Amino acid sequence: MRESALPLNYNLSTLGADFDTIQDWNANRVEGVDLVGNMAGEVLYIPPGTYSDLTPVSLEDTNKPQTSDDDYFPLIIGEPDNKPHLQFKDLEAQIGIGTSLNHAARLCDLMVSVESEFSVAIMAGIYSNVSHTLVQGCVVKDMISPGAFYAACAFLSWNPVHFVNCATDASGTVDVGSDQIAAFLAFTNSLLYNFTTSNSGYDIGMAITSGTLNAYNCVVQNADSPTSGTVNQTTCAINQGLLFDTDGYTLLTDDRGNGTDLSSDPTCPFSDDIFGSARSPGQWERGASIYTTLSESEDPDAGSRHYVGLPSRIARPSLSQIVNTNLSTRLTRRS
Repeated sequence: MRESALPLNYNLSTLGADFDTIQDWNANRVEGVDLVGNMAGEVLYIPPGTYSDLTPVSLEDTNKPQTSDDDYFPLIIGEPDNKPHLQFKDLEAQIGIGTSLNHAARLCDLMVSVESEFSVAIMAGIYSNVSHTLVQGCVVKDMISPGAFYAACAFLSWNPVHFVNCATDASGTVDVGSDQIAAFLAFTNSLLYNFTTSNSGYDIGMAITSGTLNAYNCVVQNADSPTSGTVNQTTCAINQGLLFDTDGYTLLTDDRGNGTDLSSDPTCPFSDDIFGSARSPGQWERGASIYTTLSESEDPDAGSRHYVGLPSRIARPSLSQIVNTNLSTRLTRRS
């Protein structure tokens, strides 16, 4: 589990255990709950699996005082190495999961697909409009719509949100019927860390309409326009022919040492990859995943990915183990 993403104290729910759907959890979470006053965040842990035809989720705030506190916030989290696949399908689905207003929300280790039956104004897999938000280890797989006449993108940022170790799935379907589709789009100053997109369905890799996008260790391949707008790149790989497994983001090229070590980054320090594996100090790779010595296609019976680095998740019990131990007790993060 990603312990750094958890609220200081939190109430834990599970999809299919406490609530039937992700929407029910969201509705109960915001109704009369003051996260800061209760000194506890609200965590929805989603077990691995596929959850189909969900209604798009908006983590909008209806509580007073607002819950933009760095210690207590809503969190939707899955497993780093076996991400639950949330398939949002609606007549006019525009955004899979969105955070807006004043929530310092967290979205971690989720795979998202969005499908609409009609043309929409904006389409995005994951969208955030709150500066405190962290989106970590998330993947956008499918984006399907007859058309999006304003913007279509896998990840959409309206404020300086922190996107860490996110990726688009190269095996996903991207059919939005728009002239230009971006893997990552920001409307104002934003931060993008170790992002990977190699899906040729995206015309633009990283784009910003106003302000500056600061991109660190990002990988863009197979995009007609790798960047658009003011994109400051630090040790990024643009159309450099890196090799990936069939998902399009598990790195098969030995890229160790070509990325910038962000474990002491003053804004958003982290030290793992999209699967929760530890990055080696001073030997960082570019992109969402660390270098692996063997692809799953070469060893289809492998029970887990063959990392060069040590999986950091074995240092502590996984969130699924904690969930199975006690579903109802308020849990406190250990430092």
